[in-house]
This record gives sequence, structure tokens and C-alpha cells, in this order.
Amino acid sequence: MQTEADDGWLKQSLDDYVSAWNARDVDRIAALFAENGHYGEFGEGTVLSGRAQIAGHLRALLSTVSDLRLNVSARPFCADDRVFFKWTMRGTISGGIAARLAAREPFELRGATVLVFDDGKISRAADSFEVRNGRAYAPGGQSSSAGGSLSARRADAEGPIEDNICYGE
Repeated sequence: MQTEADDGWLKQSLDDYVSAWNARDVDRIAALFAENGHYGEFGEGTVLSGRAQIAGHLRALLSTVSDLRLNVSARPFCADDRVFFKWTMRGTISGGIAARLAAREPFELRGATVLVFDDGKISRAADSFEVRNGRAYAPGGQSSSAGGSLSARRADAEGPIEDNICYGE
């Protein structure tokens, strides 16, 4: 295990990752990944392979939330070749892959991510986020069902409504 003095490059990599998300710079985010890197979202089960597929997915997502802000919400944990961090994402949905949610509806989403590095590039990113109900995306109280990467289960859906932040890797 690395010591705290050794994990400076991981913290810088996390800063670069968050900064690229907040700039909504798909090319910059994708460049942080290894050419054959993987990105998984454990809200809907999406797993993307390769920089091009990751970029396409992020381009579709970020085009629907032009004011997206990603904030690290707790001190990240860095060890060896990985960093784990909790985050809050906020923004306003304007259509596209999130079109089933109310247009112009602000949302807040909490989650956690593990970034695994190989040779200084992200080889795997695993996101886990709350899927309890539509309020995760629409704090105004409107419960709705979504598709694409902003998946949510309605509060009246069959079966138990769970938070998947504890699931994943």
C-alpha cells in the first residue's frame, strides 16, 4: 500500500478528472482513460469499453446537462493504483438521453466512484449512484422514470427500491 506522501499523483489525477467533468470537456475526460479502458455505471448496469465508446456516452450525457457540476463530497481514499471518492452531481436536465425527466428540472445525484489506474491512465472507472426514486434527479419532488445513464426507479415501481452506492466493485 502506498503512503500518503506517494499518492500525490492519484490526487492530481482525481483533480484532473473532476475538473474535466466540470468543464464538460468530453475529449479531456476520455483522454484520461487508457485506450482500452472501461467505464461502468451501477445505476443502470451500463459498461462501456474503449475510449471512443466512453467519449460517445459522455458526449450524449453532457449534452443534456449543460450546467453539470461534480463536487467531491468527502476526502478521497487513495491506495496503490486506485482512488475512491464520494461525490454529488448537480445540474439542470435539458433533454436528450434524459428526456424522460422533466425538461429544465434541476437534479441532485449522490454517488461514489473507484478509479483504477494502469501506467498513469484510468483502466477502469466504476460509478455507483443512488437509484431510490426520481427525487434523486428532481429535488422538487416530481418522481419520474429515466433512461440512459440517468436511470431511476419510480417510487411506485414493483419490488424494493434500493440505493446501490454499496454495490459495485
